[in-house]
Amino acid sequence: MTQAVLISRIQDAVSWDQNAILLEGRRIHLQESVSILGVEFDSGLTYTSHVRKVANDTAWKLSCIRRVAHLLDAQGVGTLYKSQVHSPTRPSHVLLPLVIPRPP
Repeated sequence: MTQAVLISRIQDAVSWDQNAILLEGRRIHLQESVSILGVEFDSGLTYTSHVRKVANDTAWKLSCIRRVAHLLDAQGVGTLYKSQVHSPTRPSHVLLPLVIPRPP
């Protein structure tokens, strides 16, 4: 599917002529943001929606690990963290601290 986003400093970019973009005779509708190789680009190039999505996904994965941490030993928790949260595609210096309370 072909996607298009108008990158502009103007706040009201929706007033731009939507009929001006044609590709092989088909009208391409402008979107607020597009996803390219998993990175979400918005019309202001702020990456706000992308950062919010990554943060929400990471928080959800960490909460899942915390729920099952009492069933695993330290090595198992570490392995689960590395496989689910610390993806090989992420830089190694962006490790999130993993704080799991010890069971009483």
